[in-house]
Amino acid sequence: VGSYSLRYVTGNYNTAVGGLSLGATTSGPRNTALGYDSGKAITTGAYNTFLGERAGAATTTALNNTVVGSGAYVVATTGANNVAMGQSAMVQCTTGGNNVGIGYQAMNNNTTGGSNAVLGHQAAYGNTTHSSVTAIGYRASYTNNRTTASLSSSTFIGSQAGEAGSATTGARNTNTFVGAQAGQNPSQTTANMSQNTGIGNNALKQQQKTTGASYFNTAV
Repeated sequence: VGSYSLRYVTGNYNTAVGGLSLGATTSGPRNTALGYDSGKAITTGAYNTFLGERAGAATTTALNNTVVGSGAYVVATTGANNVAMGQSAMVQCTTGGNNVGIGYQAMNNNTTGGSNAVLGHQAAYGNTTHSSVTAIGYRASYTNNRTTASLSSSTFIGSQAGEAGSATTGARNTNTFVGAQAGQNPSQTTANMSQNTGIGNNALKQQQKTTGASYFNTAV
């Protein structure tokens, strides 16, 4: 239903409602798109669900994605097994897979990172290529801008937990921060801040280290 929806389809069991929805689909089966431009670039992708204006608009051959929200997952191409729910959730994701991003602009800048679980308004907003990150709460792990630094296998639970972390080459792996603003705003350039645990309101907040390493700290 809608102008140019499913105009090239040869696949089976597809449902499209909205102008240009699934407009490029050829042999891809079992896709559902509801909203203008939703899933419009899908060709052979299958088992995808797109609900919302421009949801999954650039997806081509991706599989098993569930996208709900205006502009959510909008530049993704081939990523698989992702769940993006909320306006502009996972909007920059291209090939990352096995991610869950729920909330307004959740995991907004993720491109190729995989196996992340994110829940909350702008949670993990700046996560780009990092994997196995769990961020739950308002702006949890927000703006964790890493240049070539690694931020993987870390857990941030609580409002603004791990917020505003930045580094150029220093790693920040396998950290656990639980509590409002726990692990927030560390000062780190090339230092390695890994395997730290902060539990409680403001635990390990503003951890300072520019070079060297800061390992195995526990604050409860």
